[in-house]
Amino acid sequence: MNVLLVSQAYPPYPIVGAQRAKRVAEMLRSRGHRVFVVTERLSGEGDGLRVKESDCQVHTVPLKAKYRLRVVGAIRKFRRDSARGARGESEVAVAPPSGRPEHKAGLLRRAVLSFLWLPDDELRFVLPALKVSRRLMREHRIDLVYTTSPPHSSHLIGLRLRSSADVRWVAEFRDPWTDQRTPNRVDHWFGPAEAIHRWLELRCLRAADHIVTVTESTRALLASRVVRENGEKVILALNGIVERQPRTTVPLPAPFRIVHAGTFYLDRDPRPFLHALAATRRSRKIGPADIQVDFVGRCRSFGGISVEAEVEALGLSDIVHFHDWMEPAKAQAIIGTADLLLLLACSQPLQVPNKLFDYLGSGVPVLAIVDSGGESERMLSSVGGQFVVPVVQGEKVSEQAIQEALAAAIDARHEVPDTNEKLLQEWSSAVQMERLATAIGA
Repeated sequence: MNVLLVSQAYPPYPIVGAQRAKRVAEMLRSRGHRVFVVTERLSGEGDGLRVKESDCQVHTVPLKAKYRLRVVGAIRKFRRDSARGARGESEVAVAPPSGRPEHKAGLLRRAVLSFLWLPDDELRFVLPALKVSRRLMREHRIDLVYTTSPPHSSHLIGLRLRSSADVRWVAEFRDPWTDQRTPNRVDHWFGPAEAIHRWLELRCLRAADHIVTVTESTRALLASRVVRENGEKVILALNGIVERQPRTTVPLPAPFRIVHAGTFYLDRDPRPFLHALAATRRSRKIGPADIQVDFVGRCRSFGGISVEAEVEALGLSDIVHFHDWMEPAKAQAIIGTADLLLLLACSQPLQVPNKLFDYLGSGVPVLAIVDSGGESERMLSSVGGQFVVPVVQGEKVSEQAIQEALAAAIDARHEVPDTNEKLLQEWSSAVQMERLATAIGA
Protein backbone atom coordinates (compact mmCIF):
# COMPACT_ATOMS: atom_id res chain seq x y z
CA MET A 1 0.00 0.00 0.00
CA ASN A 2 1.22 3.53 -0.81
CA VAL A 3 0.47 6.06 1.94
CA LEU A 4 0.62 9.86 1.69
CA LEU A 5 1.36 11.37 5.12
CA VAL A 6 0.81 15.13 5.36
CA SER A 7 2.34 16.73 8.45
CA GLN A 8 3.62 20.28 8.51
CA ALA A 9 6.16 19.25 11.15
CA TYR A 10 8.44 16.27 10.63
CA PRO A 11 11.89 15.44 12.11
CA PRO A 12 14.30 17.08 12.52
CA TYR A 13 11.66 19.75 13.29
CA PRO A 14 11.98 19.87 17.12
CA ILE A 15 8.33 19.66 18.27
CA VAL A 16 6.13 16.86 19.60
CA GLY A 17 3.90 16.79 16.52
CA ALA A 18 6.91 15.96 14.36
CA GLN A 19 7.73 12.94 16.51
CA ARG A 20 4.15 11.69 16.33
CA ALA A 21 4.19 11.90 12.53
CA LYS A 22 7.44 9.95 12.42
CA ARG A 23 5.99 7.22 14.65
CA VAL A 24 3.05 6.83 12.30
CA ALA A 25 5.40 6.66 9.32
CA GLU A 26 7.62 4.07 11.02
CA MET A 27 4.57 1.98 11.95
CA LEU A 28 3.41 1.96 8.32
CA ARG A 29 6.88 1.09 7.04
CA SER A 30 7.22 -1.75 9.54
CA ARG A 31 4.06 -3.29 8.08
CA GLY A 32 5.46 -3.26 4.55
CA HIS A 33 3.85 -0.06 3.25
CA ARG A 34 5.55 2.67 1.26
CA VAL A 35 5.25 6.14 2.81
CA PHE A 36 5.42 9.52 1.08
CA VAL A 37 5.67 12.42 3.56
CA VAL A 38 4.82 16.03 2.66
CA THR A 39 6.14 18.54 5.18
CA GLU A 40 7.53 22.05 5.63
CA ARG A 41 11.00 22.77 4.28
CA LEU A 42 13.41 23.81 7.01
CA SER A 43 15.89 26.64 6.83
CA GLY A 44 18.99 25.62 4.90
CA GLU A 45 17.38 22.73 3.00
CA GLY A 46 18.35 23.04 -0.62
CA ASP A 47 15.76 21.02 -2.50
CA GLY A 48 12.41 19.34 -2.13
CA LEU A 49 13.53 15.85 -1.13
CA ARG A 50 14.81 15.38 2.43
CA VAL A 51 14.74 11.58 2.50
CA LYS A 52 14.71 9.16 -0.44
CA GLU A 53 14.58 5.49 0.54
CA SER A 54 12.90 2.53 -1.07
CA ASP A 55 9.99 2.60 1.39
CA CYS A 56 10.01 6.25 2.49
CA GLN A 57 10.32 9.62 0.79
CA VAL A 58 10.11 12.95 2.62
CA HIS A 59 9.11 15.79 0.29
CA THR A 60 9.46 19.35 1.59
CA VAL A 61 7.67 22.50 0.48
CA PRO A 62 9.06 26.04 0.95
CA LEU A 63 6.77 28.42 2.83
CA LYS A 64 6.50 32.16 2.45
CA ALA A 65 5.65 34.50 5.32
CA LYS A 66 2.39 33.85 7.13
CA TYR A 67 -0.67 35.47 5.53
CA ARG A 68 -1.23 37.49 8.70
CA LEU A 69 2.23 39.04 8.45
CA ARG A 70 1.86 39.70 4.74
CA VAL A 71 -1.44 41.52 5.17
CA VAL A 72 -0.23 43.54 8.14
CA GLY A 73 2.93 44.46 6.23
CA ALA A 74 0.91 45.54 3.19
CA ILE A 75 -1.40 47.68 5.34
CA ARG A 76 1.51 49.36 7.09
CA LYS A 77 3.24 50.06 3.77
CA PHE A 78 0.02 51.50 2.32
CA ARG A 79 -0.46 53.77 5.33
CA ARG A 80 3.16 54.95 5.23
CA ASP A 81 2.96 55.66 1.48
CA SER A 82 -0.35 57.48 1.89
CA ALA A 83 1.00 59.58 4.74
CA ARG A 84 4.12 60.50 2.78
CA GLY A 85 2.03 61.56 -0.17
CA ALA A 86 -0.23 63.71 1.98
CA ARG A 87 2.51 65.37 4.06
CA GLY A 88 5.53 65.14 1.82
CA GLU A 89 7.57 63.54 4.58
CA SER A 90 10.16 60.81 4.12
CA GLU A 91 9.30 59.12 7.39
CA VAL A 92 5.92 59.30 9.09
CA ALA A 93 4.83 57.73 12.39
CA VAL A 94 1.35 56.47 11.60
CA ALA A 95 -1.14 56.91 14.45
CA PRO A 96 -4.56 55.26 14.67
CA PRO A 97 -7.33 57.33 13.01
CA SER A 98 -8.83 59.81 15.46
CA GLY A 99 -12.54 60.06 16.12
CA ARG A 100 -13.17 56.32 15.70
CA PRO A 101 -14.77 54.58 18.70
CA GLU A 102 -12.26 52.26 20.35
CA HIS A 103 -14.67 49.31 20.41
CA LYS A 104 -15.28 49.68 16.67
CA ALA A 105 -11.57 49.56 15.94
CA GLY A 106 -11.26 46.53 18.19
CA LEU A 107 -14.10 44.76 16.39
CA LEU A 108 -12.59 45.46 12.97
CA ARG A 109 -9.20 44.21 14.10
CA ARG A 110 -10.68 41.01 15.52
CA ALA A 111 -12.67 40.42 12.34
CA VAL A 112 -9.61 40.79 10.09
CA LEU A 113 -7.38 38.66 12.29
CA SER A 114 -10.02 35.97 12.74
CA PHE A 115 -10.22 35.38 8.98
CA LEU A 116 -6.43 35.48 8.61
CA TRP A 117 -6.30 32.71 11.24
CA LEU A 118 -8.90 30.54 9.51
CA PRO A 119 -8.46 27.75 10.38
CA ASP A 120 -5.09 28.73 11.92
CA ASP A 121 -1.94 30.75 11.34
CA GLU A 122 -0.42 28.13 9.00
CA LEU A 123 -2.83 28.31 6.07
CA ARG A 124 0.23 29.15 3.94
CA PHE A 125 1.13 25.42 4.04
CA VAL A 126 -2.05 24.29 2.27
CA LEU A 127 -1.52 25.34 -1.36
CA PRO A 128 2.15 24.29 -1.79
CA ALA A 129 1.55 21.03 0.11
CA LEU A 130 -1.59 20.31 -1.92
CA LYS A 131 0.34 20.82 -5.15
CA VAL A 132 3.04 18.31 -4.15
CA SER A 133 0.44 15.88 -2.78
CA ARG A 134 -1.46 15.87 -6.06
CA ARG A 135 1.74 15.18 -7.98
CA LEU A 136 2.59 12.26 -5.70
CA MET A 137 -0.92 10.86 -6.10
CA ARG A 138 -0.56 10.93 -9.87
CA GLU A 139 2.90 9.38 -9.87
CA HIS A 140 2.50 6.68 -7.21
CA ARG A 141 -1.15 5.69 -7.05
CA ILE A 142 -1.71 6.56 -3.40
CA ASP A 143 -4.09 4.24 -1.50
CA LEU A 144 -4.34 6.13 1.81
CA VAL A 145 -3.98 9.77 2.82
CA TYR A 146 -3.09 10.48 6.47
CA THR A 147 -3.22 14.09 7.73
CA THR A 148 -2.29 15.09 11.26
CA SER A 149 -2.99 18.30 13.18
CA PRO A 150 -2.43 20.81 14.63
CA PRO A 151 -2.14 22.91 12.59
CA HIS A 152 -5.69 22.03 11.56
CA SER A 153 -5.19 23.62 8.13
CA SER A 154 -3.45 20.37 7.16
CA HIS A 155 -6.86 18.66 7.16
CA LEU A 156 -8.00 20.97 4.34
CA ILE A 157 -5.48 19.12 2.16
CA GLY A 158 -6.99 15.78 3.12
CA LEU A 159 -10.50 17.10 2.56
CA ARG A 160 -9.62 18.30 -0.93
CA LEU A 161 -7.83 15.07 -1.90
CA ARG A 162 -10.66 12.93 -0.54
CA SER A 163 -13.27 14.84 -2.53
CA SER A 164 -11.32 14.70 -5.80
CA ALA A 165 -9.93 11.15 -5.81
CA ASP A 166 -10.86 7.59 -4.93
CA VAL A 167 -8.66 7.37 -1.85
CA ARG A 168 -9.18 6.61 1.82
CA TRP A 169 -8.50 9.44 4.29
CA VAL A 170 -7.41 9.28 7.93
CA ALA A 171 -7.62 12.60 9.83
CA GLU A 172 -5.68 12.72 13.10
CA PHE A 173 -6.56 15.32 15.75
CA ARG A 174 -3.81 15.57 18.36
CA ASP A 175 -5.70 18.55 19.82
CA PRO A 176 -9.37 19.52 19.53
CA TRP A 177 -10.14 22.04 16.81
CA THR A 178 -13.15 24.12 17.89
CA ASP A 179 -13.97 23.03 21.44
CA GLN A 180 -11.46 25.25 23.17
CA ARG A 181 -12.03 28.24 20.91
CA THR A 182 -13.79 30.56 23.35
CA PRO A 183 -13.69 34.38 23.65
CA ASN A 184 -11.44 34.20 26.71
CA ARG A 185 -8.93 31.88 24.96
CA VAL A 186 -8.85 33.42 21.46
CA ASP A 187 -7.75 37.08 21.35
CA HIS A 188 -9.28 37.64 17.89
CA TRP A 189 -12.54 35.75 18.54
CA PHE A 190 -15.20 36.77 16.00
CA GLY A 191 -18.56 35.00 15.77
CA PRO A 192 -18.92 34.63 11.98
CA ALA A 193 -15.39 33.24 11.65
CA GLU A 194 -16.02 30.79 14.49
CA ALA A 195 -19.08 29.51 12.65
CA ILE A 196 -16.85 28.75 9.65
CA HIS A 197 -14.40 26.93 11.95
CA ARG A 198 -17.22 24.66 13.14
CA TRP A 199 -18.46 24.11 9.58
CA LEU A 200 -14.98 23.16 8.33
CA GLU A 201 -14.42 20.82 11.26
CA LEU A 202 -17.73 19.05 10.69
CA ARG A 203 -16.98 18.66 6.97
CA CYS A 204 -13.65 17.03 7.79
CA LEU A 205 -15.20 14.74 10.42
CA ARG A 206 -17.86 13.56 8.00
CA ALA A 207 -15.58 13.18 4.96
CA ALA A 208 -12.75 11.27 6.69
CA ASP A 209 -12.92 7.48 6.62
CA HIS A 210 -11.17 7.31 9.99
CA ILE A 211 -10.63 9.92 12.71
CA VAL A 212 -7.71 9.41 15.10
CA THR A 213 -7.42 11.10 18.51
CA VAL A 214 -4.70 10.92 21.15
CA THR A 215 -6.88 11.26 24.27
CA GLU A 216 -10.05 9.48 25.35
CA SER A 217 -11.83 12.79 26.05
CA THR A 218 -11.27 14.01 22.51
CA ARG A 219 -12.29 10.62 21.10
CA ALA A 220 -15.63 10.71 22.95
CA LEU A 221 -16.21 14.32 21.94
CA LEU A 222 -15.59 13.80 18.23
CA ALA A 223 -17.47 10.48 18.21
CA SER A 224 -20.55 12.35 19.45
CA ARG A 225 -20.31 14.60 16.40
CA VAL A 226 -20.37 11.76 13.88
CA VAL A 227 -22.46 9.18 15.74
CA ARG A 228 -25.32 9.42 13.25
CA GLU A 229 -23.01 8.41 10.44
CA ASN A 230 -20.51 6.10 12.12
CA GLY A 231 -19.23 6.93 15.59
CA GLU A 232 -16.98 3.86 15.52
CA LYS A 233 -14.73 5.44 12.93
CA VAL A 234 -13.21 7.58 15.70
CA ILE A 235 -10.07 5.78 16.98
CA LEU A 236 -8.03 6.33 20.13
CA ALA A 237 -4.25 5.94 19.73
CA LEU A 238 -2.29 7.58 22.54
CA ASN A 239 1.10 9.14 21.91
CA GLY A 240 2.27 6.48 24.32
CA ILE A 241 5.30 5.64 26.41
CA VAL A 242 8.31 5.06 24.19
CA GLU A 243 10.37 3.26 26.83
CA ARG A 244 9.33 2.15 30.31
CA GLN A 245 11.88 1.95 33.12
CA PRO A 246 10.08 0.85 36.31
CA ARG A 247 11.71 2.10 39.49
CA THR A 248 12.77 -0.92 41.54
CA THR A 249 15.36 0.65 43.86
CA VAL A 250 15.14 3.48 46.36
CA PRO A 251 16.91 6.80 45.59
CA LEU A 252 20.21 7.96 47.03
CA PRO A 253 20.07 9.72 50.41
CA ALA A 254 20.12 13.43 49.46
CA PRO A 255 19.22 15.91 48.18
CA PHE A 256 15.62 15.32 47.12
CA ARG A 257 15.56 16.32 43.43
CA ILE A 258 12.55 17.78 41.65
CA VAL A 259 12.68 18.23 37.86
CA HIS A 260 10.42 20.11 35.46
CA ALA A 261 11.21 19.69 31.75
CA GLY A 262 9.57 21.89 29.11
CA THR A 263 8.24 25.42 28.74
CA PHE A 264 6.09 27.62 30.96
CA TYR A 265 3.25 28.85 28.72
CA LEU A 266 -0.56 29.17 28.53
CA ASP A 267 -1.74 28.52 32.12
CA ARG A 268 1.35 26.54 33.13
CA ASP A 269 2.25 29.04 35.83
CA PRO A 270 5.10 27.88 38.10
CA ARG A 271 4.51 30.53 40.79
CA PRO A 272 2.01 28.56 42.95
CA PHE A 273 4.51 25.69 43.05
CA LEU A 274 7.35 28.06 43.96
CA HIS A 275 5.30 29.58 46.80
CA ALA A 276 4.47 26.09 48.09
CA LEU A 277 8.15 25.16 47.83
CA ALA A 278 9.15 28.22 49.86
CA ALA A 279 6.55 27.38 52.52
CA THR A 280 7.79 23.76 52.64
CA ARG A 281 11.34 24.98 53.08
CA ARG A 282 10.36 27.19 55.99
CA SER A 283 8.19 24.60 57.73
CA ARG A 284 10.76 21.80 57.41
CA LYS A 285 13.81 24.03 57.90
CA ILE A 286 15.56 22.51 54.89
CA GLY A 287 18.21 23.88 52.55
CA PRO A 288 20.16 23.05 49.38
CA ALA A 289 21.64 19.93 50.97
CA ASP A 290 18.10 18.58 51.41
CA ILE A 291 16.23 19.62 48.27
CA GLN A 292 17.07 20.77 44.74
CA VAL A 293 14.81 21.86 41.85
CA ASP A 294 15.88 21.81 38.19
CA PHE A 295 13.88 23.71 35.57
CA VAL A 296 14.98 22.31 32.19
CA GLY A 297 13.99 24.14 29.00
CA ARG A 298 12.43 27.55 28.40
CA CYS A 299 11.63 28.23 32.04
CA ARG A 300 13.23 31.57 32.85
CA SER A 301 10.02 33.50 32.19
CA PHE A 302 6.27 32.97 32.07
CA GLY A 303 3.93 35.28 30.16
CA GLY A 304 6.38 38.16 30.31
CA ILE A 305 7.04 37.60 34.04
CA SER A 306 10.55 36.71 35.18
CA VAL A 307 10.50 33.36 36.96
CA GLU A 308 14.12 33.95 37.97
CA ALA A 309 13.09 37.15 39.76
CA GLU A 310 10.28 35.28 41.53
CA VAL A 311 12.76 32.62 42.66
CA GLU A 312 15.05 35.35 43.96
CA ALA A 313 12.23 37.15 45.81
CA LEU A 314 11.17 33.91 47.53
CA GLY A 315 14.72 33.18 48.65
CA LEU A 316 14.98 30.01 46.57
CA SER A 317 18.00 30.83 44.40
CA ASP A 318 20.18 28.35 46.23
CA ILE A 319 17.84 25.40 45.55
CA VAL A 320 16.21 26.28 42.20
CA HIS A 321 18.40 26.01 39.09
CA PHE A 322 17.65 26.84 35.45
CA HIS A 323 18.97 24.80 32.52
CA ASP A 324 18.28 26.12 29.03
CA TRP A 325 17.09 23.94 26.15
CA MET A 326 19.10 20.75 25.68
CA GLU A 327 18.97 17.66 23.50
CA PRO A 328 16.01 15.38 24.36
CA ALA A 329 18.34 12.53 25.36
CA LYS A 330 20.11 14.74 27.91
CA ALA A 331 16.82 16.05 29.28
CA GLN A 332 15.53 12.48 29.60
CA ALA A 333 18.67 11.51 31.52
CA ILE A 334 17.99 14.30 34.04
CA ILE A 335 14.38 13.16 34.33
CA GLY A 336 15.48 9.60 35.04
CA THR A 337 17.65 10.63 38.00
CA ALA A 338 14.97 12.75 39.71
CA ASP A 339 13.01 11.87 42.84
CA LEU A 340 9.92 13.79 41.72
CA LEU A 341 8.77 15.22 38.38
CA LEU A 342 6.69 18.40 38.17
CA LEU A 343 3.83 18.51 35.64
CA LEU A 344 1.86 21.72 35.03
CA ALA A 345 -1.13 21.17 32.74
CA CYS A 346 -4.07 23.42 33.61
CA SER A 347 -6.80 24.78 31.30
CA GLN A 348 -6.42 21.87 28.86
CA PRO A 349 -8.93 19.31 30.17
CA LEU A 350 -9.22 17.43 26.85
CA GLN A 351 -5.48 17.18 26.23
CA VAL A 352 -2.49 15.39 27.71
CA PRO A 353 1.03 16.85 27.43
CA ASN A 354 3.35 14.43 25.69
CA LYS A 355 5.67 15.07 28.62
CA LEU A 356 3.29 13.00 30.78
CA PHE A 357 4.26 9.88 28.83
CA ASP A 358 7.96 10.72 29.14
CA TYR A 359 7.46 11.10 32.88
CA LEU A 360 5.53 7.84 33.24
CA GLY A 361 8.17 6.02 31.22
CA SER A 362 10.88 7.12 33.67
CA GLY A 363 9.27 5.38 36.64
CA VAL A 364 9.72 8.56 38.72
CA PRO A 365 6.64 9.76 40.68
CA VAL A 366 4.87 12.85 39.33
CA LEU A 367 3.59 15.91 41.18
CA ALA A 368 0.85 17.05 38.80
CA ILE A 369 -1.10 20.32 38.95
CA VAL A 370 -3.88 19.59 36.46
CA ASP A 371 -7.52 20.24 35.58
CA SER A 372 -10.02 18.68 37.95
CA GLY A 373 -11.83 15.96 36.01
CA GLY A 374 -9.54 16.45 33.01
CA GLU A 375 -7.72 13.85 30.96
CA SER A 376 -4.39 14.25 32.78
CA GLU A 377 -5.98 13.77 36.20
CA ARG A 378 -7.90 10.73 34.97
CA MET A 379 -4.81 9.03 33.56
CA LEU A 380 -2.58 9.75 36.55
CA SER A 381 -5.22 8.61 39.01
CA SER A 382 -5.73 5.41 37.00
CA VAL A 383 -2.05 4.52 36.98
CA GLY A 384 -1.56 5.22 40.71
CA GLY A 385 1.54 6.15 42.67
CA GLN A 386 1.38 9.84 41.70
CA PHE A 387 0.74 13.09 43.63
CA VAL A 388 -2.11 14.91 41.92
CA VAL A 389 -3.37 18.43 42.71
CA PRO A 390 -6.65 18.95 40.79
CA VAL A 391 -7.63 22.51 39.94
CA VAL A 392 -11.25 23.48 39.26
CA GLN A 393 -11.40 25.56 36.09
CA GLY A 394 -11.76 29.25 36.87
CA GLU A 395 -10.51 28.88 40.44
CA LYS A 396 -7.09 29.69 41.88
CA VAL A 397 -4.53 26.96 42.38
CA SER A 398 -4.34 26.00 46.05
CA GLU A 399 -0.79 26.55 47.26
CA GLN A 400 -1.71 24.66 50.44
CA ALA A 401 -2.74 21.61 48.37
CA ILE A 402 0.57 21.75 46.49
CA GLN A 403 2.47 22.02 49.78
CA GLU A 404 0.65 18.96 51.15
CA ALA A 405 1.31 16.94 47.98
CA LEU A 406 4.99 17.97 48.04
CA ALA A 407 5.31 16.93 51.70
CA ALA A 408 3.70 13.56 50.91
CA ALA A 409 6.13 13.02 48.03
CA ILE A 410 9.15 13.83 50.19
CA ASP A 411 7.95 11.47 52.92
CA ALA A 412 7.40 8.67 50.38
CA ARG A 413 10.82 9.09 48.80
CA HIS A 414 12.17 5.72 49.86
CA GLU A 415 9.10 3.81 48.74
CA VAL A 416 8.75 2.17 45.33
CA PRO A 417 5.70 3.75 43.60
CA ASP A 418 2.67 1.45 43.52
CA THR A 419 1.72 1.77 39.85
CA ASN A 420 -0.50 -0.24 37.53
CA GLU A 421 2.16 -1.82 35.33
CA LYS A 422 -0.41 -3.60 33.16
CA LEU A 423 -2.02 -0.27 32.29
CA LEU A 424 1.36 1.33 31.64
CA GLN A 425 2.20 -1.49 29.25
CA GLU A 426 -1.06 -0.88 27.41
CA TRP A 427 -0.08 2.79 27.12
CA SER A 428 3.22 1.94 25.43
CA SER A 429 3.80 3.51 22.04
CA ALA A 430 4.25 0.08 20.45
CA VAL A 431 0.85 -1.14 21.63
CA GLN A 432 -0.86 2.10 20.62
CA MET A 433 0.67 2.07 17.13
CA GLU A 434 -0.39 -1.56 16.68
CA ARG A 435 -3.92 -0.59 17.66
CA LEU A 436 -3.86 2.26 15.16
CA ALA A 437 -2.59 0.04 12.35
CA THR A 438 -5.37 -2.51 12.93
CA ALA A 439 -8.07 0.13 13.13
CA ILE A 440 -7.17 1.83 9.83
CA GLY A 441 -6.57 -1.43 8.00
CA ALA A 442 -2.84 -0.99 7.59
